[in-house]
Amino acid sequence: SSALLATSVRALTITTPTNWAGNQTNTVKWTSVAGDPSTFSIELIRSTFHEMFSLANNVDLSDGSLDIPLPQLTAGPGFTLEFVNVSNVTQVFATSGTFTI
Repeated sequence: SSALLATSVRALTITTPTNWAGNQTNTVKWTSVAGDPSTFSIELIRSTFHEMFSLANNVDLSDGSLDIPLPQLTAGPGFTLEFVNVSNVTQVFATSGTFTI
């Protein structure tokens, strides 16, 4: 149970977006606690089409937010953001709620 407790302590949480607009600059915000990774990459995921877009690399945890210029994408629901390990994108630190572009 101590291993379970250790994994549940990480609290990096993506607080926005709820909706984004394609071909515009959008803001992502997050909260964190001591022990969260100091840097991460941000990936935009649309699982229904198996699409993944790298939006930012080496993001500084202490910034708390980042403005991201988003390219023109096929609009619709079903997008999420993932904060991932800079050197191993399969290690996900946080996942946003689903939102629409």
